[in-house]
Amino acid sequence: MVETSESELIYHIALAVDWARARELGSYTGGVSCRADGFIHFSTREQVAVTLAQFFQGRDVLVLLAAKVADLRDCLRWEEAPSGGIYPHYHGILGVAQLQLLGPIMLGSDGHHVSPLPEGCP
Repeated sequence: MVETSESELIYHIALAVDWARARELGSYTGGVSCRADGFIHFSTREQVAVTLAQFFQGRDVLVLLAAKVADLRDCLRWEEAPSGGIYPHYHGILGVAQLQLLGPIMLGSDGHHVSPLPEGCP
């Protein structure tokens, strides 16, 4: 189990089209890989860059969403990923009100993602 505070944020990387569809429906089930895996993939702040590099290399039209651990606790599980490490996974459907859009994730001129997370912030 990973220790987190109730106010801590965890992050989800989504295709912009999936987030737009969720806003229309009022609920979010994740992207194709989330639905196939049976849970919504989240990352801690420290894991966002690794997740982008492993699963979204060269992809753009992405957005970064955040959620408070306290708002997800009933269905949130900290589980080992096949690639290693303990990641937060949400086993359920999220209301869009449980997620905050932090902004687009852009591809820099070097081909690496530029996260909307400001340096030094939780």
